[in-house]
Amino acid sequence: MKIFKHIFSITVFVSLLLMYGCTLTLEPLPEDESFDKYGAITVSESWSGTSAFNASYVHISGCTVTWKKGITVIVTGSLHVDNNGSLIIEDGVTVKFNKDAYIEVANNGSGTFAAIGTASSPVHFTKNDGVSGWGYNSTSETYSGGIWFNSAATSLCRLHNCVIEYASSGVVVQGCQIAIDSCVVRNNTYLGINFENNLSRPDTSTYRFTGNSIYGNGSYPIRIYPECAGYICTGNTLTGNAAGKDMVYLQRTNDIKGMSVLWRNLGVPYLLYESMIIDNNGSLTIQQGVTVKMNAPAYIEVANSGSGTLIANGGSGDSIRFVAFTPGAKWGFNPTSATYSGGLWFNSATTAFSSLSYVVIEDATTGLYLEADVNVTNSRISNSKFYGITATNVSYLPTGLTYSGNGSGSTHTP
Repeated sequence: MKIFKHIFSITVFVSLLLMYGCTLTLEPLPEDESFDKYGAITVSESWSGTSAFNASYVHISGCTVTWKKGITVIVTGSLHVDNNGSLIIEDGVTVKFNKDAYIEVANNGSGTFAAIGTASSPVHFTKNDGVSGWGYNSTSETYSGGIWFNSAATSLCRLHNCVIEYASSGVVVQGCQIAIDSCVVRNNTYLGINFENNLSRPDTSTYRFTGNSIYGNGSYPIRIYPECAGYICTGNTLTGNAAGKDMVYLQRTNDIKGMSVLWRNLGVPYLLYESMIIDNNGSLTIQQGVTVKMNAPAYIEVANSGSGTLIANGGSGDSIRFVAFTPGAKWGFNPTSATYSGGLWFNSATTAFSSLSYVVIEDATTGLYLEADVNVTNSRISNSKFYGITATNVSYLPTGLTYSGNGSGSTHTP
């Protein structure tokens, strides 16, 4: 009854206006406006609707914020998720960043960041209109990133079916394990994904690091420590980056100690930038078809302190190659001593499981330095600065190998 009276009153009012010659103009409903979010958010909330959200120096702390399906968020300053806070991003969300804006997870206490898209509706992290790029530290490859995970990031963090583009470096993982699968990481200024230290790696306990396409970046698609590289699975596309950068960059190392590591054939070479030791019951297995490019001071030493194992068994027509990163340069230990140098160095505690077959070693100081009996078959050592093999205190020399172009000769037994 009240509703009827209200409608009747409006009808009479409009009729009177028209009777006396008045003009009635109906203003259109206001369009959705943007919502501004600034500063600390400490109570759980959801962002949804057709409006854009402007997030300026937002700090999600001790609560859960959900960005609902399909919204647009413009990040105009750094966005932090920590102090037991969580940010959940649903499929179809677009996140645009102003210059120097970035997302940092777990800088001060634990934090969870999960961006879960779908194949047809990914989560899209990109630059805002009118800016050339985004991300922390756009002037330095070694310490830059668009989405940054610190050591207290929780095991619930995940990037799935995301597109990350035009950042300084796409993703930085520092001291934690993050699940990354089915993502596109492209057109970033420097690195695609940077696993910053020896505690940083993909979390493969539930989701394998696979289905990712990392291309168009100005530097390497992946940078990771050698002992963590075994968590990079096959099934990723790592080609199409800057010239000479289609490699998995193995940065400085804490060595392979007390663990078993597998370097898979990822379709691109590994670049070993510094020397690496395998010992304390550690082992490294290299799959057939892998190429390891060695920076000039780099070498691999087995069993320096305690037992160690290196297994590099290629196949006929699918060899494992250890070659110089810089064409014409020599790599390996001690480039000034013909009698005490080596690219692959096997100390006396090398285990009997170590073996090399269908291996190519090129441009080392000396190809192999042997202080233990190692089964080496069907392999070629060429263009060493000094010898193909130097062996001491061994019961036999490998036979049936091919040598060419070694500066001081094929073998040496001081």
